[in-house]
Amino acid sequence: MRNNDDGSPGTSASEDEESAARSAAAVERIRARKGAATVTIGDLIEAESSVRGALDTIGSTWAMLTLTSLNSGNKRYSQIKRSVPAISDRMLSQTLRGFVRDGLATRTVLRTIPSHVEYELTDVGRQVCASLSDLLYTIMRLAPDVAQARACFEATEAGQAGQSGQRGRSAH
Repeated sequence: MRNNDDGSPGTSASEDEESAARSAAAVERIRARKGAATVTIGDLIEAESSVRGALDTIGSTWAMLTLTSLNSGNKRYSQIKRSVPAISDRMLSQTLRGFVRDGLATRTVLRTIPSHVEYELTDVGRQVCASLSDLLYTIMRLAPDVAQARACFEATEAGQAGQSGQRGRSAH
């Protein structure tokens, strides 16, 4: 196993090919199932290394924000930086490098003075972004339910803590 430029563990070309083949086999089994193409834990385990690699690339908040920014069209680095609040130069560079490495985006050096770099989603990046958009919409739609569940949980936890505190004092 080799390390990527950012220091994270990398894989060899043959490991990448094996991982892609396992993922392709899992996708074919999912397609062959009757009914909805629901992914099971077994599917994830079989395709684990490629799924983990993909999630490493797109699963962070910064990656999701950056993908969403690029979904509106080609952007120069500085435009992406302005559109993603509070992202550091280092994090944006690592995120974009991962997108280019994994085929989600292209990087073009523009011949201007000074030179500029422009990023654009590939077809794969647009497909990922479309699915991500659906996921983010679902999360936003369900946010009130999640907030209510958290409030109930915290109230229950606070009540249990208060009861155990009272029992602890009465025992002494």
